[in-house]
Amino acid sequence: MSELLEDFERRIAIAGYRVRVGDPEALLRSLRASKVRVQVFDASLIAGREHLLMASINALKAFKDGLNVSKNELMELLLYASAQRQIGKAVGLLGVKKESKSLATVVLGDSREETEKALGELERLLGGERDDDVLKLTADKIEGIKKAFGITSLELESKKGLPADEAITELVIERCALLLADLGG
Repeated sequence: MSELLEDFERRIAIAGYRVRVGDPEALLRSLRASKVRVQVFDASLIAGREHLLMASINALKAFKDGLNVSKNELMELLLYASAQRQIGKAVGLLGVKKESKSLATVVLGDSREETEKALGELERLLGGERDDDVLKLTADKIEGIKKAFGITSLELESKKGLPADEAITELVIERCALLLADLGG
């Protein structure tokens, strides 16, 4: 199911999948050939659905305000989700790898029909099992995210009172937002 991002007159659908990637380049080639407007991430470092939603909003805002670093919205989304300015680092952090077992996806569309059709096509192309639970945080995933995003114990302490998963999600979203702030947004 997709939702409307009113400020950008766009629709977004966020979904998770359990898959066996094997050849990430072949997967990415098939997605590009399909014309589905989707960004695919290794879900192991995604801090929940909110992480991808806020990264999407920040990427679209960067384009709207002329502050984009990349030439297309989907690559900009990868940069924001990874909180990186360099595409190579962003791909290294959140890109699909041969050992990826779960994927997080963001489909951007101009209408509900286009977005829902693209989501259906994506499910066919991935050939895996749709499972949005791969977006949720687990204890192992939290440890990986803390390391990958450089989240310190002191930062987590500043979020005391929040459950660990919510604290981690907030800290990752803050890092994503800082990228936009650094660019003048």
